[in-house]
Amino acid sequence: MRCVKHVPVLFLLGFANFGFAKEVSLMSGFYRGQDGDGQPTKKEISIGSRFGFDIVDRTMWYAQARITSTSYSGDNAPDGSTGLLLGGGQYYFLKSFDKGIHSYVSWLAYFLNEKDSPNAGTEIETNGLFYAGSAGFRFDFTKSVVMDIEVQFFNSGLTSKTTTTTTAGGVSTETSTKRTELFAQSFAGGTNSMLFNLGYQF
Repeated sequence: MRCVKHVPVLFLLGFANFGFAKEVSLMSGFYRGQDGDGQPTKKEISIGSRFGFDIVDRTMWYAQARITSTSYSGDNAPDGSTGLLLGGGQYYFLKSFDKGIHSYVSWLAYFLNEKDSPNAGTEIETNGLFYAGSAGFRFDFTKSVVMDIEVQFFNSGLTSKTTTTTTAGGVSTETSTKRTELFAQSFAGGTNSMLFNLGYQF
């Protein structure tokens, strides 16, 4: 998503591995902060959950939901905003290395509704279907504790609509843009989309 400018960190409490049937994860700790001289302070936090189905032939289907809340404070601060993500995808576990290290790739297709207020007189709302691809490593620290390090290598809008509403002097102006992106749009700088996932299995 184009609004991603900072490194998101997700801590997952979940249960899944090659010897476990299903995975349920609580995603939390997604936090971004921005504080500039003369600019409103921005805080964003995201929480969500994930349910993974049976691992069969080293693949796993999963469903995911996430809610993001953004707030602003300071002089001339804009209104807060919210975002909702609902989707699903699949993990492909690839080669396993010594000491419980597993490589994998995954994809995610999702619906996104997101509102943002970059300044006091502007609101941007995005609705649509998106798709993303990731690759990473899973580390088995113990039988119950694992950690994933994952980088999202593309995130594109299959079909989406962005509506920008600008208010000045009591008059509102609305413009809309529709997009269809049938290609893998890469992020500039992979660290913008790096995820650290800590899981507990049982």
